[in-house]
Amino acid sequence: MVKILSALSISMLLGGCVTSGHSTPAQLAEYKKSIPVCYEKTECQKMWSAARRWILNNSGYKLQHVTSDYMETYNPLNGDTDIAFRASLEPSGDGYRIVGEAWCGNMFGCVPVQHEAMINFNQYVSDSVYR
Repeated sequence: MVKILSALSISMLLGGCVTSGHSTPAQLAEYKKSIPVCYEKTECQKMWSAARRWILNNSGYKLQHVTSDYMETYNPLNGDTDIAFRASLEPSGDGYRIVGEAWCGNMFGCVPVQHEAMINFNQYVSDSVYR
């Protein structure tokens, strides 16, 4: 009985350390507000190159598909907390948006947390114009 209670206590403690993989509406709004936008060809090329660098340096998986307007890593392994990532260059008004999406194979959440990774991606890509 003591072993069962100890195992339950440990699993509850460990479960409390895992963050949920679900983003709140406020977090999604923050992400959407920070999506990078480019207007000129050279600016878009620089930002798209930065998007690729960010994915290579921050995803737990290698790139599987790369085109001039789409990149995606391999899918995550079941239960893995490492993030997989996808980015697309989408027309938006008179420019383009670089939209990123992070996910993992763990139902309890990703490391880093999905919305934090996507906001970090947005910041890195946006800042690349000034480097």
